[in-house]
Amino acid sequence: MRAIADNGRFVLAEDGPRLLFVERRGLVPAWAVYVAGLLAVILTANAAIAVGFGVRRQDGTMTLGLVLLVVGVLAGWGCVALARRRTAIRERALDPAQAIVVLDREAGVLRGGGRELARLDQVRFVRRFQLTSSSRALHRSPGARASFVCFVRQLEDSADDT
Repeated sequence: MRAIADNGRFVLAEDGPRLLFVERRGLVPAWAVYVAGLLAVILTANAAIAVGFGVRRQDGTMTLGLVLLVVGVLAGWGCVALARRRTAIRERALDPAQAIVVLDREAGVLRGGGRELARLDQVRFVRRFQLTSSSRALHRSPGARASFVCFVRQLEDSADDT
């Protein structure tokens, strides 16, 4: 299986004649790693300043600095643990059974949720009015009725280019 587009959580992969939209479950969000790292830096810097100023004082600044240092180091460890977990999940091999939507070019069908959704000649990537997005979406249009299949926005602009 070869990844065509990957934003971390969602992957567009090619598996022979099939295109698979796969979601990586259990992935730690990038913002969580960022926030933990930011907290570690801010708390540790404030701890160093508090300890530096509290060395000659007897007003509890030294104790506050040491508490901030402990919390900052714990936040740093949390950041490292979250980053390692995120990396481990992203490096795991993709499982075709976790595919959200499968475009089977050989059979000429679109599959999702373990069932056939439409023939590929009925499926188009089009820009349609969507309440929260102007990105392309996968639509099925049998006859006069049109139905929405899935957003392509999860892959950002990379899916628009493929």
